[in-house]
Amino acid sequence: MALLNETEEIIKCFEKDEVYYDTNDSEISKFYAGKSVFVTGGTGFLGKLLVEKLLRACPDINSILMLVRAKKGKDSHTRMDEIFNDVVYEKLSKIQPKFRHKIVLVVGDVSLPGLGISIEDRRLITEKLSCLKLELPSSKAAKTTAVLSTREMLNLAKECKNFESFVHVSTAFSHCPKNIIDEKLYDIPYDADRIIQICNATPPEMLEKITQDLLGEWPNTYVFTKAIAEDIIRKSNLQLPICIVRPAIVIPTYKEPLRSWIDNVYGATGIAVGAGVGLIRVANIDKNVKAEIVPADYVINCIIGASYKTTTERKGEIVVYNYVASPENVITWSKYMHLCETYGVRTPTMRCLWIYTLVLIRNKFLYTLYAALFHMVPAFFMDLGLTIVGKKPQ
Repeated sequence: MALLNETEEIIKCFEKDEVYYDTNDSEISKFYAGKSVFVTGGTGFLGKLLVEKLLRACPDINSILMLVRAKKGKDSHTRMDEIFNDVVYEKLSKIQPKFRHKIVLVVGDVSLPGLGISIEDRRLITEKLSCLKLELPSSKAAKTTAVLSTREMLNLAKECKNFESFVHVSTAFSHCPKNIIDEKLYDIPYDADRIIQICNATPPEMLEKITQDLLGEWPNTYVFTKAIAEDIIRKSNLQLPICIVRPAIVIPTYKEPLRSWIDNVYGATGIAVGAGVGLIRVANIDKNVKAEIVPADYVINCIIGASYKTTTERKGEIVVYNYVASPENVITWSKYMHLCETYGVRTPTMRCLWIYTLVLIRNKFLYTLYAALFHMVPAFFMDLGLTIVGKKPQ
């Protein structure tokens, strides 16, 4: 009964036609006045929210320099135009119709030496830059991009004349082999240069085979490369104001600039969406485990605030911020999926393939059995039907 009442209150909150107004008289807003910020990953999910919030909540900011690379046959300028036509910038467009005038496009690529930035753009950055915001891309394979780009960003920071803060966005799970992860840097049994050499000298097929051996106790390349990137910062010995923000699993926004906005279906969101359309009917999850999930707009507030504190307090050491849900706002996976179900059933998608019937199973054997019955068997008959009617199996 208590859970049901709490669920109803949450739903009422989401149903309110609430307009959120930012005030620009805060200390943080004043801190950013007249400053220039360099952002990598500005085309991604968190990057879009970061750029939008900086422009909306800090109207006197001088400029935001965005590193953008060509992708899928589109040059950097075309991608930039498409990005700012996203619905996430609608509120900003109404408040500041000419906000694009504060955006400076920097053509480059984090996977290239020197970030692939031209000499002219590098000179522009080192002369104008006040703060660096580093939002590294996810890595689905044992790649060195996350590691190399961190090193290149540190080199760029050293060249800046008016540098004030460096924010590296990591993950709360960068040191997941440990039972307790404090807000501090840890020594890891790996050498970044050695890892880079191995990845660069090994053919992709062979690298795929030895990836698990390279990972050791780390479960995937994403958290592994994040740990190495943190270690590069730890060993840099730079006398610069640097901080590391470690957010937990990022979920859609709570209310800024749009309620429940997200542009991908990764992680916890992917499970909710998959279950909502009836594709995922069983998941290998311990329902009683704490769900370390945090709204994307809250993560952005943390990143912006961390930059402010890093500059104003200048502790002379690298400060780490673990941005997680517990212990102050504990929610289990069972409760999270219950809320998704309760609210999702009220507004079901038109693309449902099956009624919502998600079961969370901790035991791997039982999960495998249920997955075979409720995932593989239905998928086989669906593909068979598609083949019979002359369509491509999905």
